[in-house]
Amino acid sequence: MKYLTCLLAFALAVSPGFATVDHAYVCNQLSNSVTIIDVVVGTTQAIFGFNHPRTVHLNPEGTLAFIGCDDNTLRVVDTSSELVLPIIVNVSHPVATAVSPNAHFIYVASNDDTVSVVDTSTYTVVAAITGFDILQDIKVTPDGKFAYVTNAGNNTVSVIDTSNNTIVETITGFHKPVGITMSIDGTFAYITETSHNTVSVIDLATNTISKIIYGFNFPSYAAASPNKNFVYVANTGSDTVSVIRTDDNFSVYEIPIPTPKSMAVSADGFFLYVGSTTTVYKVDLITYTIVAAIPGFSNPSNIELSHNNAPAFTVNACLDDTDPMNLKSITTWGGVNGTPTQYRIFRDAGLGHLVATVPSGTLHYTESNLLAEQTYSYYVIADYPSGFSSTIGSVRVTPQRLCQK
Repeated sequence: MKYLTCLLAFALAVSPGFATVDHAYVCNQLSNSVTIIDVVVGTTQAIFGFNHPRTVHLNPEGTLAFIGCDDNTLRVVDTSSELVLPIIVNVSHPVATAVSPNAHFIYVASNDDTVSVVDTSTYTVVAAITGFDILQDIKVTPDGKFAYVTNAGNNTVSVIDTSNNTIVETITGFHKPVGITMSIDGTFAYITETSHNTVSVIDLATNTISKIIYGFNFPSYAAASPNKNFVYVANTGSDTVSVIRTDDNFSVYEIPIPTPKSMAVSADGFFLYVGSTTTVYKVDLITYTIVAAIPGFSNPSNIELSHNNAPAFTVNACLDDTDPMNLKSITTWGGVNGTPTQYRIFRDAGLGHLVATVPSGTLHYTESNLLAEQTYSYYVIADYPSGFSSTIGSVRVTPQRLCQK
């Protein structure tokens, strides 16, 4: 989206790292990184080296993540290894992306009011569709036949026939449409409208507005439940998320969330993940309560959820007190993907206090002359020849954490 860009967000994984579970992918525009959240335990990994990433979308299998960046590129991340592939697609300043259900095409909405169609077999642009007006968001129907684009400039929604990549219909009657989400069966689309504080419901069989829902406060992002029973709308003006009951299109509940930005619903429909100013919140959708708050973010947006094989990164450390006059910490790590050129070890989560750089192949770092009764933290980063880097994990060493003799 153009009005709600994805901003700085990252935190570091705490050992033992990741398992094979659902993950959330968040673009971090100001830190030039993409954060991956283990949604079970809440640990995170950050991949650095992007140029102001703005939008993230995954293919249906969850094996690839497509990252749209402000340097007019689309980059590709292999989610099994969390490594950035040597693929660069040149597209004009992407603001939103969507992937076809068969994963053959990526639709990239750009701030020059074009939609580029990228063939994933060759990663080339095979079509450039024009005729939009301050486009904001794009979604593809579950059958892959159409793509819908919100136009805030002329208060319309454009309908693209994906068989020939042309605009075949323009739906009118909106008021500064921004976000769009669809029911899982492809029967309805929900459009957030910021100027009238409304959500309009499109009947996708007729491409007409079937219902206008009132009572929102600067609604922006929206997300639909997998059972199609509910739609969730972020009210950036009132620090709440509205719950729309889809059988009668009434807003039935408001969940207090500070400055909600982007949202995504888990595949089982039990949890909602909401990006806020400094936090990603995990909300229980049975009780409508916050069950986890993952800190360290700054305006996270474009949250995508996927089930995939994330790496099991591990960072361990212990205290060597063999010589009481020279206490040492020994930090080790493993399970690293690819071939890094070096590792950097930081003292702080903000990665501002660099304590050491070790060459590739050296999977340990020893620090001497430590103070007794002092806790030390270590954050390990792997740097790659491609210019990208990745957090491996973090660990804390306390005087009680002694190495085995």
